[in-house]
Amino acid sequence: MLPSDHAALPPTSWPRLARWLAPPWRALITWVVLASLIGAVEDIFGFDGILSGINWAFDQSNRYLPWPLHPGVLQFLYVANTVLFLTWFEPIILRLNLWRAVAWVLLRIGLLLCADYSWPYRGISTDAAVYLLWSVATVPLLHGRRTRPWASIPAASLSLIVWELLKLMPSAPPAWFGVAAVPFPYAAVMLYCTRLVGQATPDSVTAAMKPARA
Repeated sequence: MLPSDHAALPPTSWPRLARWLAPPWRALITWVVLASLIGAVEDIFGFDGILSGINWAFDQSNRYLPWPLHPGVLQFLYVANTVLFLTWFEPIILRLNLWRAVAWVLLRIGLLLCADYSWPYRGISTDAAVYLLWSVATVPLLHGRRTRPWASIPAASLSLIVWELLKLMPSAPPAWFGVAAVPFPYAAVMLYCTRLVGQATPDSVTAAMKPARA
């Protein structure tokens, strides 16, 4: 564990948020609701419409810069905004500290950029491979912050199974359903099979509440 992690362990600087997310069932419901709302926004405006709005903002910024943004920078900003739009709440619900939350998002952005620029393996779903690679990369990131950091790998595998099952449906489900259903196994595993390092278990809390015998 890094020395800077001790300051981020419970109690946190956001005690109300920490109390709200402490029970796994409430954290899981929060995850699903936020994912569904993001999917509902996509249903209303369309993903292309959302991204065109992001591109419009970049085009406007180019008008006020002394030189246009490099296409590589635009590609990075495009992927970064897409990832942030879809996953900004995940490290918050997992109660990662600031540097881990930033690394959580940057890992996914970096892997997606690598996949966009070059992917040597034909016939492999790029998005699925990126998701699995990201789950492996998060293991050292979660180490020292949550117990069983390796659980990220089987959790991501279960989400990919749900993803493939949704592809077998005769018609594509609405975005709010897909955006919530695919990460649901990942969220459930990470919230129920792992906990914050230093967080008391239910058994230890119960034992502490029992009166000491004379």
